[in-house]
Amino acid sequence: MEERIVKLRDELKAGGDWIKGECYKFVDEEEKMVGFYSPEGYLLEQRTMTQEERQRNVFRAIRGNAMDKTGTDD
Repeated sequence: MEERIVKLRDELKAGGDWIKGECYKFVDEEEKMVGFYSPEGYLLEQRTMTQEERQRNVFRAIRGNAMDKTGTDD
């Protein structure tokens, strides 16, 4: 039991333990946050967006413009 406690304490000090597996990245542009989720939907990590993630690309610009349209010609 003491060995397990020492191992857990060391992992906490190091900031966690690396686990290999499938995960999903979601970028919330409004909140300027990025979240990484497990396939079961558990939040594994959350951080602020990097400069690269903040830059709009062509696909985001098209999607954003399509959402702004009301369907009428003004």
